[in-house]
Amino acid sequence: MKNIVITGPIGCGKTTAIKKLIQACSLKVGGFRTVPVFEGKRRRGFVIEDYLAGSPLLDHRGTGMIGEFTDQNRLVANTAAFETQGVGIIEKALKNHAVLVFDEVGFLEREARAFQNLVMTCLEREDLLVIMALKQREGEFFLDRIRHHEKTELFTMTPDDRDEVFEDILAFCKRRYFNEKS
Repeated sequence: MKNIVITGPIGCGKTTAIKKLIQACSLKVGGFRTVPVFEGKRRRGFVIEDYLAGSPLLDHRGTGMIGEFTDQNRLVANTAAFETQGVGIIEKALKNHAVLVFDEVGFLEREARAFQNLVMTCLEREDLLVIMALKQREGEFFLDRIRHHEKTELFTMTPDDRDEVFEDILAFCKRRYFNEKS
């Protein structure tokens, strides 16, 4: 089974495309999304949340954030959060769903080996469809492994072509998984 991986610059519409695809195909999904955490107007970092629960599973005071900005505005990864909460969310989703959403996979996972291994295992499974937003950054070993994986259908999106790319993704999904002709 080919997995759907959407990449592109920040703000190009990857998350919106995933939401529209879920709705258009009436998919029942599990998985995760990463969500920014703000303190006033200042972005403090990111948490990982269960895609269905809709509420962050992590402590927003800093110990459970997957990435937190320093006073110098440098984003620092919290590998332990991926290895515990991230792995836990995926394992829970695997028990209940044949379609998983990973929104978004990026460079913060660089040292999270258990998380990386589980993501790669999900991509290998024939009984599972993974729909993923992938950070565009090139030269990151983990991201490049996903991007070039034989069971990955990669869609590159920009703000200018987001509607056309979404239509391509939708047609691919319907053709591949619902045997519809486009």
